[in-house]
Amino acid sequence: NVTVSYTDGEVTKTTTYSITVNDLVPEEITLSGTYDTTFLEGQEFNHDGLVVKCSYNTGTIRQVYDFTVTGYDKTYIGDQTITVTYIEKGKTLTKTYEVHVDAATPDSLEIITEPTKTSYFVGDTFSSAGIVAECILNNKTVIDVSDKVTFSGYNMNNAGDQTVTVSYTDGDKTVNDTYSIEVTAILLESIEITSDPDKLEYYVGDELDTTGLVVEAKYNNGSYHNVTDLKFSGYNMSNPGDQTVTVSYTEGSITKFDTFDIKVEATRDATESLMNQGAEVLGTVGDRTAEQVQLSSQVLALAQVL
Repeated sequence: NVTVSYTDGEVTKTTTYSITVNDLVPEEITLSGTYDTTFLEGQEFNHDGLVVKCSYNTGTIRQVYDFTVTGYDKTYIGDQTITVTYIEKGKTLTKTYEVHVDAATPDSLEIITEPTKTSYFVGDTFSSAGIVAECILNNKTVIDVSDKVTFSGYNMNNAGDQTVTVSYTDGDKTVNDTYSIEVTAILLESIEITSDPDKLEYYVGDELDTTGLVVEAKYNNGSYHNVTDLKFSGYNMSNPGDQTVTVSYTEGSITKFDTFDIKVEATRDATESLMNQGAEVLGTVGDRTAEQVQLSSQVLALAQVL
């Protein structure tokens, strides 16, 4: 009951009447506002801009804030139903709306760490070992794709600086990044005689015999092998004495050298003739003058040297 009083001077009059107070009971919620309904795979859900209002049995409508939102799965591609739940005075009210999750697609590729090997020689096998590559998706998610990338743009048979293209493909979208490698031509650095010819002593007029000669070619990539297409110079088989034979080997425009020594003696016939003449002169020394004996001794000594 409600009592109404009126006072005039010392006189107060009152009257009463009855009212009924009904409980404020929530009946329905409505959704409005501007909020996202499209998301990318992996993107966190948000309901910014969503306005939830509750209608009551009295006709009152007011905005509420302590609602919950469920039903979103950032890994599920496709349409999803979002449920908004509001609870007041033990009464649960719900409302739903639809959202769509699109698959995330590659946006860019970044090489974080280049492969361990970036310097090669012509003919080497390309190696991508050690590369670390990350793909940035259009939802800003970063994924490691090091074991899913492909490589192109290089030719291990061509010397020079080269650009290697690293690619990652997902569906119909491909993203790329690049890095540089150096391919060096294999060049002759030196030759080395590892075994001298079997024959190193000759007589004037003999021909050079290189049987048994072994020559090894060495290259800038550390490889080596025996070679046979050799040229020989620096000797003269018509001149007796110690001589140095120059061995040369050419690949392309590069020629390398090594040497070995030989000894060229006077011919057998000349040596024997001089020794015989000296012996004859000495054998008849009694019939010769002192000058003739001295000359004969010199001839014999020369023959012995030769």
